[in-house]
Amino acid sequence: MPSLVLQNLAAQNPGVQNLAQGFTERMLNGVLESAALAVVACLLMKALGRKSSGTRFAVWFVVLLSTIALPLMEFPRHSSPVAEQAPAAILIPGSWAIYLFSIWGVIAAGFLSRVALGLGQIRSLRQNCTLLDTASMDPALQSVVTAFCGRPVAFYVSEILRVPMATGFFRPMIVIPSWALRELSLEDLKGVLFHEAAHLRRWDDWTNLAQKVLRAVFFFHPVVWWVESKLALEREMACDDMVVAATSSPRAYAACLIAVAEKNLGRRGLALAQAAVHRMRHTSLRIRGILDRNRPIGVKVWKPAVGMTLASAVVCMASMQAVPKLIGFRSSASEPDAVASTTTPVPSLDADANLYLKKAKLSLPATRARAKSNSKP
Repeated sequence: MPSLVLQNLAAQNPGVQNLAQGFTERMLNGVLESAALAVVACLLMKALGRKSSGTRFAVWFVVLLSTIALPLMEFPRHSSPVAEQAPAAILIPGSWAIYLFSIWGVIAAGFLSRVALGLGQIRSLRQNCTLLDTASMDPALQSVVTAFCGRPVAFYVSEILRVPMATGFFRPMIVIPSWALRELSLEDLKGVLFHEAAHLRRWDDWTNLAQKVLRAVFFFHPVVWWVESKLALEREMACDDMVVAATSSPRAYAACLIAVAEKNLGRRGLALAQAAVHRMRHTSLRIRGILDRNRPIGVKVWKPAVGMTLASAVVCMASMQAVPKLIGFRSSASEPDAVASTTTPVPSLDADANLYLKKAKLSLPATRARAKSNSKP
């Protein structure tokens, strides 16, 4: 039944069929273009040597945006007519386009609803938390608010939150679990607040939201998932670099991360502890980076790396215009014409009738003469 509805919709609205076919074709072919760009970015990062986490985050964020832009931007191809008419390596029936487009819409709507649910949870979290008066805080912690964050921020205390969190978008806030105020030392709590304030200073709340939305829309894209995972790690390590640069005590900050991870893991059940393996792996990579003496000291983004990444994206986009498409759709409208051109032309009925009458008129006198000769005795 749904297949008949889709077929009728495509038949009655040719624009819907063209939209579905064009969008699906660009998305499928854009996977290879984005994979090529990701490989170029990896080679570029290796050629540039060790850079700060902030620089690596900026490079991979440009790769993510370029990955989305590549299939959506199509330039006119200037080539010979033979090359323009060359079919793709893999041809898919055109009727499949509306089905693939519909499946994409349903799954993308499901992922976007999860993002919307997360935004709703952030809003309810603000309502269920207790506002912390900054005047009652230790002067060492107040310096985080006044000098390090760079944005007006409010502090909240939550009884249900397990880990500290910085969010808020238009109204930034740092939410601290109640257990952290009771069990963490002043130095550890200072390191935690520095890290969360670094997120707000870098506007990570907005970039993280952009990541989640793009991953929800392009859920089928393996490069998007891979780059998004790298961005999640580089974001945390960039904030770690900012904290170390501000405190000048990498060992103390590494001990703070270990203490927070141990106390947080102790509050989880067995199932939640198994789910936290990925988070613990990120924490171990962060600690190794903090204690690395050869790590880049600077926290500023090296802009030439971002410029070279943008130039690589433009080159990939231009070069892909000359490469034949891997996947294409076979137009259903052209199939009857092709069949008709291969069949033998059949004369019309009127032409056959006229030819038969002419032959009959020519042969009529001869037939009468023969009949008269046969009738004589």
